[in-house]
Amino acid sequence: LAALHKELEVASQIQRAIVPSRFPPFPDRTEFAVHASMTPAKAVGGDFFDFFLIDADRLGVVIADVSGKGVPSALFMAVCRTLIKSTAHAGGSPDACLAQVNRGLASDGVASMYVTVFYGVLDTRDGSFTYCNAGHNPPSVLRADGSVEPLAQVGGMVVGLFEHASFESGSIRLGPGDGLFMYTDGVTEATDAAGEEFTTSRLAPCLAECRGLGLDEVIRRVGDAVTAFAGESPQADDITMLALRYLA
Repeated sequence: LAALHKELEVASQIQRAIVPSRFPPFPDRTEFAVHASMTPAKAVGGDFFDFFLIDADRLGVVIADVSGKGVPSALFMAVCRTLIKSTAHAGGSPDACLAQVNRGLASDGVASMYVTVFYGVLDTRDGSFTYCNAGHNPPSVLRADGSVEPLAQVGGMVVGLFEHASFESGSIRLGPGDGLFMYTDGVTEATDAAGEEFTTSRLAPCLAECRGLGLDEVIRRVGDAVTAFAGESPQADDITMLALRYLA
């Protein structure tokens, strides 16, 4: 048991090292801001997030949730993250990127595992945001005036199950101060002692109250709201959040 505990501890450290942890990640860039957090329900989890510059003008952002929990999901998570990032750097559209990743994962057929993925690309020159949502929770659009709206659900099914699944991209224009709040279902499906879920009906007003706050504070406030709602109920699923704001 001691050896197993040590292995899980090392696996947890490796997983934390896989996702970005330095904020702000691009201190010399003034066109956008990004912040994220990930809290596994167990020693290791299946959620992940990532963000990276594709070129001088485009920023890629990813949030995903692998089926299942524990070590198998953590291993699959590492594979998925690597595939998505390497494919995204080729510069194709979000739907083409996820289609290619899907073919690779589905052809391997790893124990029928799959992953929900939201992948988007921000053009820092004009605020246009192109995205593909593969079975993931729809992000919330946070407008500079404080209004909150769900992002249109455009994309396809989960990644990794069917090799010839099709995907499509959607787009939205972000004005200065507008942003996106991305999350996994550990946020909205967190339950209280009575078994009631947090849901998007509680998330939306919580986000609306965060107008004008830094993205780190937005994520902290949502996390605090989920924790307060759950009370003494144990965390049943990984909780991951990623916030993006277009500045100029």
